[in-house]
Amino acid sequence: MLQRLRKGVLYLGLYVMLAFFAIQPTNTSASIGIPFGGRVVMAYYCPCSLNLMLYILTPYGFVLPLVYQPGVSILYAKYKPFIGSALLGTYIPGGVCLSFYYCVPYGFPIGTVFMMGTS
Repeated sequence: MLQRLRKGVLYLGLYVMLAFFAIQPTNTSASIGIPFGGRVVMAYYCPCSLNLMLYILTPYGFVLPLVYQPGVSILYAKYKPFIGSALLGTYIPGGVCLSFYYCVPYGFPIGTVFMMGTS
């Protein structure tokens, strides 16, 4: 009787473990990136790294330097991250803007845009 109970508990535990690993969400974005918002006050094209350095004025009054990487950053709404556009999105830390003749780093971006929408 005791051996049968142990076997039942073992099977129940395996079933719960398999169900936990098998039932996973397919598409989530709850924790990808740090949220930001504001207006673009300056955009600088980075010819060596083929991206844009966006300087975004936040509602709190400070400027947020972010890199927009075409093909990697997801762009929604009006599709125009240019001067005067209002932006709302998320970014991930790290990024580089290579410019000038010898492809030296330009500016100090704090992150790369993960996804953003414009208006």
